[in-house]
Amino acid sequence: TSRLSRDWHCTVTDVTARYAQINLQGPNSRALLQTITSRDLMKDFEYRRVEEIDIGLARAICTRITYVGELGYELFIPSEHAVYVYDKIVAAGEEFGLKHAGLKALGSLRLEKGYRDYGHDID
Repeated sequence: TSRLSRDWHCTVTDVTARYAQINLQGPNSRALLQTITSRDLMKDFEYRRVEEIDIGLARAICTRITYVGELGYELFIPSEHAVYVYDKIVAAGEEFGLKHAGLKALGSLRLEKGYRDYGHDID
């Protein structure tokens, strides 16, 4: 505590209910996402990068990450824009053969790739 000033403050706020998460995973995820954002995803958007991007009229926190062994993105969207962004993704996804998959499918693909999840696969 000697390194901290008594004038410093920290606040932790639970924002869980403020955001929805949508994952785009697979070899066409970049091409699909590129059709609905003005952000050039080929330029300086390396693995594990986190950046706010536009998706139509909405903003989303975009993380280039994957747990399925393919190219992928996690999108964190303000709850009030989640349906709008989902609809944009589904409409754009028709061209790319978008398929819906649940969290259990993600877990199965993660295991197949050999990615371990602390607390589930290892302790």
